[in-house]
Amino acid sequence: MRLRRTLGFPSLPRLGLRLFLPESMSQVDYYGLGPQESYVDKHRASYHGAFSADVVDLHEDYIRPQENGSHADCNKVLLSGGGLSLAAVGPTPFSFNASRYTQEELAARRRNTEPDAVGQHGPQCLDAAMAGIGSSMPGPALRPRYQVDSQEPGDGLHLLLNPLITHTSTHNEVKP
Repeated sequence: MRLRRTLGFPSLPRLGLRLFLPESMSQVDYYGLGPQESYVDKHRASYHGAFSADVVDLHEDYIRPQENGSHADCNKVLLSGGGLSLAAVGPTPFSFNASRYTQEELAARRRNTEPDAVGQHGPQCLDAAMAGIGSSMPGPALRPRYQVDSQEPGDGLHLLLNPLITHTSTHNEVKP
């Protein structure tokens, strides 16, 4: 997948792909910045490594709910469960976010004490470019190097959707 922002288009919060996957795909394995959330302008508490977590554990419970849990500077991410897996790899680093909440659900909540969403599995976002978290409301404007419009996305993302082998046979059998 190759991505390009049209010249003259306003700055974007992210440039990538948003997928809705089955709730059973809740195991996340990735190589990138972790284990805490990290963004292009907020990553000093993170380090590069291989990490594993459940989607639920990637959520940061802020008092005022907002999008959270992104992981920057990743080379690969694998979501798996229920006999399925989705792998994303990139020739250049990318960001991902796996959540049980949509961005719209989080924005609609005023406090983290409001009831959770029921029954809907949230999105998996794969971003070739993602803006930093700073803003001009009420703080200073986001520096140009952290804006999507000042960044040229990398060579794109390569996605592979494949089934997991769930039986324990020692033979590689293919059944029609």
